[in-house]
Amino acid sequence: MLKDRHIQSNLDQVWTQMRINAQADLLPKIHWEKNSMVVNNEDIPASQIIPKSKTDNFPAESVTVRIQSQKRKVATVYFYGEEQTRTYGNSHTWTYVDEQLRVTLPMIGHNKKQYSYSFQGQLPRIFTLDDMAWVLDYIQDQFDTMTGDNFGHFVGKHAKYQTA
Repeated sequence: MLKDRHIQSNLDQVWTQMRINAQADLLPKIHWEKNSMVVNNEDIPASQIIPKSKTDNFPAESVTVRIQSQKRKVATVYFYGEEQTRTYGNSHTWTYVDEQLRVTLPMIGHNKKQYSYSFQGQLPRIFTLDDMAWVLDYIQDQFDTMTGDNFGHFVGKHAKYQTA
């Protein structure tokens, strides 16, 4: 019979390996819209910082983080699926992303009420639910570090990613 401490040790090792594997696959897909908090965060590679733009211009098949308000500490995460192309008539062609999920991170509202994750849209098929959870944990951890807060504490345990 395994003792509780052995089980916990094994679970910690499995969790760590899962985190490492998820990092290798997911961190290159995470982009941050440029602002002073993001630029000053040494854990975010410059190659992952994109210029401010309309959400229509966010990269497809990736995750983009936009900080709506540094003062109020509000950020939204955009999961974008594959890019689609349509043609209208013979001459008008445009591209768009059909599958999109927008997630607002936990925050404290104007009324001082704590809000958890807020979801709108559909998770693109290129991401699994586990992918989404790992990405949101990582982003929440980075955002809490940048803002000096711990909004994640009221929505559950965070995976502690290493970005180096």
